[in-house]
Amino acid sequence: MSGYWLVSERLRLVMEAIDPDAFAFADADYRRPDGSKGPAYFLCDVVRTVDALDEDISQLTIEVSEEFEAGKYYDLTGDVRLAFKRDVLEAAHVFRLPFHGGVFCDRVFKEAVEEAGIVTAEGSSGLWFSDAVNC
Repeated sequence: MSGYWLVSERLRLVMEAIDPDAFAFADADYRRPDGSKGPAYFLCDVVRTVDALDEDISQLTIEVSEEFEAGKYYDLTGDVRLAFKRDVLEAAHVFRLPFHGGVFCDRVFKEAVEEAGIVTAEGSSGLWFSDAVNC
Protein backbone atom coordinates (compact mmCIF):
# COMPACT_ATOMS: atom_id res chain seq x y z
CA MET A 1 0.00 0.00 0.00
CA SER A 2 3.00 2.30 -0.13
CA GLY A 3 2.00 5.69 -1.45
CA TYR A 4 -1.74 5.08 -1.22
CA TRP A 5 -4.05 6.50 1.40
CA LEU A 6 -6.86 4.64 3.11
CA VAL A 7 -9.68 7.19 3.32
CA SER A 8 -13.14 7.21 4.83
CA GLU A 9 -16.27 7.83 2.81
CA ARG A 10 -16.60 11.23 4.51
CA LEU A 11 -13.11 12.28 3.38
CA ARG A 12 -13.72 10.92 -0.12
CA LEU A 13 -16.84 13.07 -0.42
CA VAL A 14 -14.84 16.18 0.51
CA MET A 15 -12.06 15.27 -1.94
CA GLU A 16 -14.48 14.72 -4.79
CA ALA A 17 -16.44 17.89 -4.01
CA ILE A 18 -13.38 20.14 -3.95
CA ASP A 19 -11.11 18.63 -6.62
CA PRO A 20 -12.49 15.48 -8.29
CA ASP A 21 -9.76 15.32 -10.96
CA ALA A 22 -6.94 15.16 -8.40
CA PHE A 23 -7.78 11.72 -7.02
CA ALA A 24 -8.35 8.11 -8.03
CA PHE A 25 -10.19 5.74 -5.68
CA ALA A 26 -10.55 1.98 -5.34
CA ASP A 27 -13.03 0.27 -3.04
CA ALA A 28 -11.52 -1.47 -0.03
CA ASP A 29 -13.07 -4.51 1.63
CA TYR A 30 -12.77 -3.39 5.25
CA ARG A 31 -13.48 -6.11 7.80
CA ARG A 32 -13.76 -5.84 11.56
CA PRO A 33 -11.86 -8.27 13.83
CA ASP A 34 -15.00 -10.45 14.04
CA GLY A 35 -15.11 -10.74 10.24
CA SER A 36 -18.15 -8.53 9.75
CA LYS A 37 -18.11 -5.85 7.04
CA GLY A 38 -16.98 -2.47 8.32
CA PRO A 39 -17.78 1.02 7.09
CA ALA A 40 -16.85 2.10 3.57
CA TYR A 41 -13.14 2.85 3.06
CA PHE A 42 -11.23 3.48 -0.14
CA LEU A 43 -7.66 3.34 -1.36
CA CYS A 44 -6.82 6.77 -2.71
CA ASP A 45 -4.03 8.15 -4.84
CA VAL A 46 -3.30 11.72 -5.88
CA VAL A 47 -3.02 11.42 -9.65
CA ARG A 48 -2.41 15.04 -10.67
CA THR A 49 1.20 16.16 -11.08
CA VAL A 50 1.84 19.80 -11.96
CA ASP A 51 5.18 21.54 -12.46
CA ALA A 52 3.94 24.63 -10.62
CA LEU A 53 6.70 25.51 -8.17
CA ASP A 54 8.14 28.97 -8.78
CA GLU A 55 11.78 28.08 -8.22
CA ASP A 56 12.93 31.69 -8.60
CA ILE A 57 11.08 33.03 -5.57
CA SER A 58 10.79 29.85 -3.48
CA GLN A 59 13.33 29.17 -0.76
CA LEU A 60 14.47 25.54 -0.82
CA THR A 61 17.35 23.30 -1.82
CA ILE A 62 17.11 21.96 -5.36
CA GLU A 63 19.34 18.96 -5.86
CA VAL A 64 20.31 18.27 -9.48
CA SER A 65 21.70 14.85 -10.34
CA GLU A 66 21.30 12.04 -12.82
CA GLU A 67 20.60 9.83 -9.80
CA PHE A 68 17.11 11.32 -9.57
CA GLU A 69 14.52 9.87 -11.92
CA ALA A 70 13.46 13.34 -13.13
CA GLY A 71 16.99 14.81 -12.96
CA LYS A 72 16.39 16.91 -9.88
CA TYR A 73 14.75 16.79 -6.46
CA TYR A 74 13.16 19.40 -4.21
CA ASP A 75 14.59 19.01 -0.72
CA LEU A 76 12.00 20.44 1.66
CA THR A 77 14.02 20.20 4.86
CA GLY A 78 15.31 23.17 6.78
CA ASP A 79 14.22 26.76 6.21
CA VAL A 80 11.76 26.32 3.33
CA ARG A 81 9.24 28.69 1.78
CA LEU A 82 7.38 27.65 -1.34
CA ALA A 83 5.66 29.79 -3.94
CA PHE A 84 3.48 28.33 -6.66
CA LYS A 85 2.61 29.65 -10.10
CA ARG A 86 -1.12 30.36 -9.95
CA ASP A 87 -1.46 30.44 -13.73
CA VAL A 88 -0.03 26.91 -13.93
CA LEU A 89 -2.19 25.56 -11.11
CA GLU A 90 -5.38 27.09 -12.52
CA ALA A 91 -8.26 25.43 -10.61
CA ALA A 92 -6.16 22.67 -9.05
CA HIS A 93 -6.57 22.42 -5.27
CA VAL A 94 -4.53 19.22 -4.72
CA PHE A 95 -1.44 18.11 -6.65
CA ARG A 96 2.00 16.56 -6.62
CA LEU A 97 5.17 18.14 -7.96
CA PRO A 98 7.31 16.25 -10.50
CA PHE A 99 10.45 16.74 -8.39
CA HIS A 100 9.08 15.83 -4.95
CA GLY A 101 7.00 12.89 -3.75
CA GLY A 102 4.73 14.83 -1.40
CA VAL A 103 1.18 16.02 -1.87
CA PHE A 104 0.27 19.71 -1.80
CA CYS A 105 -3.06 21.39 -1.33
CA ASP A 106 -4.37 24.91 -1.13
CA ARG A 107 -6.33 26.61 1.61
CA VAL A 108 -9.67 25.82 -0.09
CA PHE A 109 -9.07 22.08 0.29
CA LYS A 110 -7.65 22.38 3.82
CA GLU A 111 -10.61 24.44 5.02
CA ALA A 112 -13.12 22.03 3.44
CA VAL A 113 -11.51 19.12 5.32
CA GLU A 114 -11.64 21.13 8.55
CA GLU A 115 -15.27 22.17 7.97
CA ALA A 116 -16.18 18.49 7.53
CA GLY A 117 -14.75 17.86 11.01
CA ILE A 118 -12.06 15.52 9.74
CA VAL A 119 -9.19 17.62 11.12
CA THR A 120 -9.90 19.58 14.30
CA ALA A 121 -7.88 21.42 16.92
CA GLU A 122 -8.22 18.33 19.11
CA GLY A 123 -7.08 15.73 16.58
CA SER A 124 -5.91 15.03 13.06
CA SER A 125 -7.79 11.81 12.28
CA GLY A 126 -4.55 10.73 10.59
CA LEU A 127 -4.36 13.73 8.25
CA TRP A 128 -1.79 16.49 8.85
CA PHE A 129 -1.29 19.77 7.04
CA SER A 130 1.91 21.83 6.95
CA ASP A 131 1.87 25.38 5.64
CA ALA A 132 4.34 25.38 2.73
CA VAL A 133 4.79 29.13 3.13
CA ASN A 134 5.86 28.79 6.75
CA CYS A 135 7.54 25.37 7.02
